[in-house]
Amino acid sequence: RNAAGQQVPDGTVKVNHSEHGIIYAEDAQLRILQQRFFYQKYDENATWQDRDGNDQKGRYVNKSVYVSYPYDEALDEQGGVNCGKFKVDDWDNLSEERRNEWRAAKRYRVIFGLLTVKDAFAEGSKDPVSFEDFPVIFQISNKATFKNFGNLMSHFHKQKIMPWKQKVKFNFTFEQTPAVSWYTVNPTIVGEQTPILEEYLAINKEFS
Repeated sequence: RNAAGQQVPDGTVKVNHSEHGIIYAEDAQLRILQQRFFYQKYDENATWQDRDGNDQKGRYVNKSVYVSYPYDEALDEQGGVNCGKFKVDDWDNLSEERRNEWRAAKRYRVIFGLLTVKDAFAEGSKDPVSFEDFPVIFQISNKATFKNFGNLMSHFHKQKIMPWKQKVKFNFTFEQTPAVSWYTVNPTIVGEQTPILEEYLAINKEFS
C-alpha cells in the first residue's frame, strides 16, 4: 500500500511522472535509446540526517562515471576504479576487509529510454492513466534482470536491429526466499519496427 492506503498492484513498473505523479503500470513498454554502466558503493555504517534532523545509518558513499561497456573501467568519485569492484580470481584467499569492499560495490546497467504505459494506477486518482514515449532512466542492479536486458541487447546486435525502432514489454517474474520477495523483469520485443522520429533524436541528445 502507498502512503494514502491505496492498494498498489503487484508486479508493476513504478514511475515518477512529471504530470501524473507516482504511477504504477502493469502494461508497460520501453523504447531503448541507449544503455550505460556505472558503479556505486554502499556503506551500511555511514551516517546521514533525514529531513527532521534525525541521524540515520546506511548510504551510498561513492559513485563512478558512466561507461559504454560492462567491463570498461569506470573512474569513481574517490579517485579509484569501479568503486572497488575488482575481478576476483581467488575468493578464498581474500581478506575479510577486501571481501566486504567487493560486496559493498555494485555494477548497474542503466537504460535511457521512452516508456509507454496503458491504464496505469495513479496515486491519489481514481482514473487510469495512459501515456506514450515518456523519457525515463531505468537503473538495474538485480542480477537476473541485468542479464535479461543484456541478452536483449545482444539479440538486437546480432539481428542488426536498432533498439530505437522497437518497443520491448516488461514481463514480471515473482521470486522469493523465506525472508524476502521481489520481481525480476524479462523484456520481450513487441510490435513492428517503427521509424525514428526527430523527437527521439532530441531526447537522446538530452540524455547524452
